[in-house]
Amino acid sequence: MADAERFMVVAFTQQWPEGQPLASWPQHMTVTPWMTGDRLATIGAITDIAAEIEPLEVRIASIEQFGDTHGTLGPRDLLVGLHKSVVSRIGEAASLDDEAYTGDTYSPHMTTKPTQPGHELGEQLVLPTLSVIGKITDQKIIHKNIPLHGKRQS
Repeated sequence: MADAERFMVVAFTQQWPEGQPLASWPQHMTVTPWMTGDRLATIGAITDIAAEIEPLEVRIASIEQFGDTHGTLGPRDLLVGLHKSVVSRIGEAASLDDEAYTGDTYSPHMTTKPTQPGHELGEQLVLPTLSVIGKITDQKIIHKNIPLHGKRQS
């Protein structure tokens, strides 16, 4: 395995350029928690998944306040299925740093910071890419944006 790196997979609500350092988190849906492993092998697995599914059409299913505002996203079955597929397909390329809130306990949600625009209950959003975010010390950077361009899953 290549040198181990820390990274995670997210779906942003808007496009951010690769190589972009993130001073703070833009709005996103977390697909996986932080992982440690082979980033390039993980990008390969995510690219394979992206060829199989269309951009994610999601809706704000509920709005909750704990710290920042969180919009729970639906359809839950589709998003939990995506999460499980990504974690499974990454396989031996990486291991999750924390398995809490993964698998059946994964809760698809979007965090909205006070400086970001909020979303309304029932609002529809399209998440067109999966992005691999790296973490080196305290610096987060967008390593790869992978467009979703496959067929709709049923």
